Amino acid sequence: MSFKLPRPETIDGFSIVLNTHYAIPAKVNLYFDGEAKPLALTTKTNGERQDFQLEPRQASALVVELADFDKVAKVTGIDNLWIHVKRPADWAKRVRPAAEYRGPGEVPDGGGRAHP
Repeated sequence: MSFKLPRPETIDGFSIVLNTHYAIPAKVNLYFDGEAKPLALTTKTNGERQDFQLEPRQASALVVELADFDKVAKVTGIDNLWIHVKRPADWAKRVRPAAEYRGPGEVPDGGGRAHP
């Protein structure tokens, strides 16, 4: 699975939830910016979230490869994955995620007033 980031980012974490209904990988290989040698992460063969702290490295592209499967099968899967990038200390105060659900009510438009 290939990811092209909108700009170079410092990647410092990776998390994954493997699908356990099919062939389950015991390893995830991460390739940064087309490097020939991957960063190999050993995974648990369960359906729980697995978090990996990475040595920070800058990249604008990332390839995620599943490897070392528990059985031979044509199907495998990832239920969820997260790529964590480094942000300035005040970033969370300045930025609200677009997917943040606030429920019914007012939404600020950035101009000092709110829309109903």
